[in-house]
Amino acid sequence: MIVAMMLLFRIQLSRLLGNIAGRIPTVSEITGPGNIALKFEQELKEVKGGLPPEVHETATKNQDMDTGGDSPGSAISFLRRIDALAKISPRAAVLEAYLRVETAAAKVVAEYAPQVRRGPIHSMLHGVDAVPHYLVTAAAGLSRLRNEAAHAEDFSIPVESVREYASTALDVSRGLDEMLAPGSDTFPIGAVPHVTDADK
Repeated sequence: MIVAMMLLFRIQLSRLLGNIAGRIPTVSEITGPGNIALKFEQELKEVKGGLPPEVHETATKNQDMDTGGDSPGSAISFLRRIDALAKISPRAAVLEAYLRVETAAAKVVAEYAPQVRRGPIHSMLHGVDAVPHYLVTAAAGLSRLRNEAAHAEDFSIPVESVREYASTALDVSRGLDEMLAPGSDTFPIGAVPHVTDADK
């Protein structure tokens, strides 16, 4: 009888199960205070996944060879400052880390396309043909996470996640900085310049 009932009402059962599945939230839809860290980590992983391996490897090599030591502008000093701030306020640490991307992006826009209308950093970068698409996308992802940190009512994530965000911001900012290096007439390593609709 059970089998007969299932066969008889298979269409209705299929719709019912589909509706139930559709109501189960994905990780990206979870916004409760206890799940902010999980959501943040997932989105950050997606941002990092969009960067070519060469970018991270180059940034790590440059960081290891950084002669700035503990000077204010060095990579080591930057990451240490973010670590210390993250222990006090993860929100403030994320906002501080994103400033590194904003500063580098603003310099690139001023150099390559000063005519671009002022606006969100990733939008401005999108208007600069010389900037590779992966840097534009990564900057947009970091900006989105930065906004989530700024506006979340209860933003609490592990120090390790903040450091991962800061490390990714460092990778992106270094990729942008390469475009302004003296004598640089090429795109950053592994770069393929993005093409706007107007160029097609």
